[in-house]
Amino acid sequence: RASILETYESLGSVKATADMLAISPRKIHYRLREYRAQGWMPEREQATEDSAMARELARQTQPIRVLLGEDDDELRWVLADFLKSEGYHVIALPDGKAVFEHLRGSMLAGGDTQPPDLIVTDVRMPGLTGMQLLESVRARDWPIPVVLISSFGDQDIRARATALGAAALLDKPLEITELRDVLKRAAVS
Repeated sequence: RASILETYESLGSVKATADMLAISPRKIHYRLREYRAQGWMPEREQATEDSAMARELARQTQPIRVLLGEDDDELRWVLADFLKSEGYHVIALPDGKAVFEHLRGSMLAGGDTQPPDLIVTDVRMPGLTGMQLLESVRARDWPIPVVLISSFGDQDIRARATALGAAALLDKPLEITELRDVLKRAAVS
């Protein structure tokens, strides 16, 4: 523990720490989370390190393309800004119909745009709900993880989303650390 913490503190990077100690970056990241949970690291370092890892991942690969559907303008702008700051490429649209049209255009042969790597959408939107969008994605066998956001906390919606293979169903108000973790897991899948 001391070696990992001291090396990480002096180098400030998971990758550099992993290289120095000849341990995989994944194991370093896992250990740092474990040490934080045990109270060995200050909480402010967690947010800094998580953001640094997301930026490092974005630099190493093509940016993860996120198709964001949210009818609440302010929340859509905040989410889009947050996702961009985390290194994602974001296409933010105001309703379900616009999200589906964009998705359909990118998934069909000859589409001018690349399909998204991830869809984040509100459960209830005008034009096409998030559940209908998820159903359409699954019916077409499009291999895109879908993260749903709901302000209702409805167990029936949660069960239906799970049955349809949603990557996650998050409740409003959103917790940034939970959102960050869900997006990382969904992007990896």
